[in-house]
Amino acid sequence: DKLSGQASSSERVLGREDGAGAAAGMASNVVYNGKVHIKVVRADDLRTHLNRKPSPMAMLRVSVAGVAQQDLMKTNPMPNSTSPEWGQEFILPVTDASQSQLECTIWDTSDPQPSEFSNFLGEVLLNLAKLIPYKGHYIEQVFFVKQGKTIKTDQQATGNLKLGLRLDISEGPAEAPASPPPQPSTASAAGVGGPESPRSPQQEAADAAAREAAARAEREAQEQAQRREQERMAQEADAEREAQQAAAAGQREEQQQQQQQ
Repeated sequence: DKLSGQASSSERVLGREDGAGAAAGMASNVVYNGKVHIKVVRADDLRTHLNRKPSPMAMLRVSVAGVAQQDLMKTNPMPNSTSPEWGQEFILPVTDASQSQLECTIWDTSDPQPSEFSNFLGEVLLNLAKLIPYKGHYIEQVFFVKQGKTIKTDQQATGNLKLGLRLDISEGPAEAPASPPPQPSTASAAGVGGPESPRSPQQEAADAAAREAAARAEREAQEQAQRREQERMAQEADAEREAQQAAAAGQREEQQQQQQQ
């Protein structure tokens, strides 16, 4: 459904433009599930790329507790513009708004051979917890486009991005903690039989840390593979360009010899 209604004052609703911080008054024993409606209205004063105006495209996704979700939405590219007007609307699922973040990144699609994220124009991050007290209300806000903490480019991000937002969620109880396992008998504790001993909080924390380390290693491996692929493509392009230049030089030399004869 289309976003509509009077936009609320962004300064009163969202506070800081980066949307940092959790919404006050949220119940810790409630999970806020639903969906977020996003209208990518426009951007202004984006940086140039390759000494020309870019063809910007915005990409949207939600991450939960730092883990990116599979759903990914993209706007249409806007050719040759540092102030693109999209006016496109999207819907993304939200599994727990109190721990979710909306990520909006902007890319230059006119770069045929991007290297090391050179076509990255900036990002806007918004913690959806800020919208929970205003669920069901349409809000518009202008955000600064920022460089981001992990992506490095020769030029820093500039400009701002206007978004329209509405969070539609329902509240449900958080999952109850599992019942504690039965205490092992003297026989089982001695290794004679019976149920296994319960795992300690330290063991559970160690397992969680190991899982997070494995996930981080996988992400880093994927990023390295992507960088290697980009470098390979750039090398192939350089080799092709050098071959074309050599062929052109050979043709010019042959023409000169013919003219001298």
